[in-house]
Amino acid sequence: MWITLTEDVSSIGPAGATVEVPEGYAVNFLFPQHLAFENAGGAPKEEVVVKTSKEERADESLAADLDGLEVIVGGKVKKGKYVKPVSYKDVRAALKEMGHTVGFDVIKMAPITEPGTHEVIIEFPTGFEATITVIAEMLPEE
Repeated sequence: MWITLTEDVSSIGPAGATVEVPEGYAVNFLFPQHLAFENAGGAPKEEVVVKTSKEERADESLAADLDGLEVIVGGKVKKGKYVKPVSYKDVRAALKEMGHTVGFDVIKMAPITEPGTHEVIIEFPTGFEATITVIAEMLPEE
């Protein structure tokens, strides 16, 4: 039976992979655990597998580049608090200035409301992740 994995299954493959497994294994284990769904189309087309691999390699490379990176962002401060919190948009813009383009949905953070050093996780849909250090600085009051 051909199935498509919804999550990584170490003995079979990564999430998104289309693989052939025994029907009993799929029906009795994978489907009840919501780890896969039946792929009525059968065997995967070669270009789909290659596309997923390219995506995974790109995310793995970007995660490796970002891991441990320090990003400096600033915000206007009034009485020691930010007028507007530093958000994922500010972090994304700072990463872009450094030559790293990431989507909005991969930056996992709460808005930063106080200056200081903050750990932020970048989590890619392919399962790779990186931890960056965001240094939130104060911009002078106007």
